[in-house]
Amino acid sequence: MSEPSGAAERANQETALWSPVSVLAWTGERVGIALPPGWTALRLTAPDLVQQVERLVAEHVPAQAAPTLRAELNQEWQRLARVSAAAGAVLFGFGGAVDADTDQVVTASVLLAPQHLYQAADEGPVGPEHAMTLPAGPTVCRPRLGRAPTPVGDLVELGIEYVVTPPASPAWSLVFRTPALHHVEELVVVFDAIAGTLRFSAAGDKDHSPQADPDGPAFS
Repeated sequence: MSEPSGAAERANQETALWSPVSVLAWTGERVGIALPPGWTALRLTAPDLVQQVERLVAEHVPAQAAPTLRAELNQEWQRLARVSAAAGAVLFGFGGAVDADTDQVVTASVLLAPQHLYQAADEGPVGPEHAMTLPAGPTVCRPRLGRAPTPVGDLVELGIEYVVTPPASPAWSLVFRTPALHHVEELVVVFDAIAGTLRFSAAGDKDHSPQADPDGPAFS
């Protein structure tokens, strides 16, 4: 059994690996969130969105991958970013990890948008809504099951929407999606931890940066 000091040191090391992401929303608010290892995000309101996607491909697609694959991924991620931004979202991201027991890749995505603009199309509830309290404000968690079109057919996905109502702004939807239905229990812990880092502040404020939970999970 590890010494308490050793556990604390490991927790601090894991926390240091979380990446803060800050974006200026269409509403004029500054939104902050922290992502664990294995996650990355695009700031959809930034003027360099095309360059962000190009950097994403360069950093996350192996250099030895076929040029056609890199081009196709760049095109698809550009499309997803444009569609998300056109729908009013301010942040779009994803995470991936390998399940060592099954050697399967586990993936999930995250989207942040004003709640009145988010539409959960073709999704049905798979469990009761439940209320929770996050640092950003009172929250309602809504689990849903839906389908996403792919080149080889529809893909069944679990979607979890966190409807967060900050004290001084309208509600926001933080939405996670994953096709990894056999890893839901572990993923929900990660989703909750990320949601707990969400912060909202006026554009000029500097004291509401996202903070990772020292005991939060890593997506790896």
